[in-house]
Amino acid sequence: MIPALYEPFRHWSEGGSIYILSDLHFDDCDCRLMDPTWITPQEQIDIINKTVMKNDTFICLGDVGCADYVKEIKSRKKILLLGNHDSKGAYKNCFDEIYTGPLFIAEKILLSHEPVYGLSWCLNIHGHDHNNVEPYKEGCKHINLAANVCGYTPVNLGKIIKEGAISDIPSIHRVTIDGATGKIMIYFTSDQHLGHPAIISMQNRPFQDVEDMNWTIINNYNSVVHKDDVVYILGDICHRLPVEKSNDLISELKGRKILITGNHDKKYDERLFEGIYDFKTVSLHGKYFALMHYPMLSWPKLYHGSYQLHGHIHARNEYNLQNKMDEIRRYDVGVDANDFYPVSVEQIIKFCTESMPRIRYR
Repeated sequence: MIPALYEPFRHWSEGGSIYILSDLHFDDCDCRLMDPTWITPQEQIDIINKTVMKNDTFICLGDVGCADYVKEIKSRKKILLLGNHDSKGAYKNCFDEIYTGPLFIAEKILLSHEPVYGLSWCLNIHGHDHNNVEPYKEGCKHINLAANVCGYTPVNLGKIIKEGAISDIPSIHRVTIDGATGKIMIYFTSDQHLGHPAIISMQNRPFQDVEDMNWTIINNYNSVVHKDDVVYILGDICHRLPVEKSNDLISELKGRKILITGNHDKKYDERLFEGIYDFKTVSLHGKYFALMHYPMLSWPKLYHGSYQLHGHIHARNEYNLQNKMDEIRRYDVGVDANDFYPVSVEQIIKFCTESMPRIRYR
């Protein structure tokens, strides 16, 4: 399984790998006219079936061509992102899932048929361009998987990630604190659910067991929070643990902690926190924030530019992205939505106030 995938797409990697290819153009005479070396549909099918195994997922990024050939692909799942030559109705019996438009499948991975520009914080895997034969290179945020560009061979998504294609791309949600030594930082986080084994399967968290989860979340937290930093924890730190064990785990977390209580929080040792509240408002960096464990439809100064920070719903990154696109100033600070790290007030302001880059097709 590829844990980086957003929840709606994680089942693609269950039991097998994910392979991607674009612009098959089965039985498309125009392709032969443009490129005399274009191979036959049956030759393409043979290459695909030698690469993609029966338990794998095959993703086509558009411009399929004749639908009859799709049925010969022997993968467990077939996914289609419609191209400019495709009609959704023509393939409804050939593919398990069909999508339109660019598709964010992970924080740093955008699938599309045509190349998308202006998004420096993600890798765009696309097709459409039959002439670009340049491979992925540092500084370029595109991989072109048009069939004739990559030898008609599907490419393994896990291999792309493993080989570091997204490792040099900074997260849209995290801003490094290099150079911030001596500066007190303010962070937000929630819904760690330390000690709660069932949360791993309930939320499809990428951990082997509860010990692995506890260690990773605490280690991630302490890797960015310094002892004098202020951390607002918006509830549900621990669950299914005796209060004494909960106190032990909380004591491992650095910083000056302020708790906004959640529905699973017990009577923790009050000495672990500088304050404990059900609801709190704060002004930081000229912005007004309403803090609560639960998401709110309305909050103080909503119509005067304030923000509501919350947890509880265990959303993923796309929830915050959708709120941003809908111009809703509400942000889930929970670990599930932020790669299991705390998020700083600077990050939240930057994320919410920066305009979304306009998607441009070439």
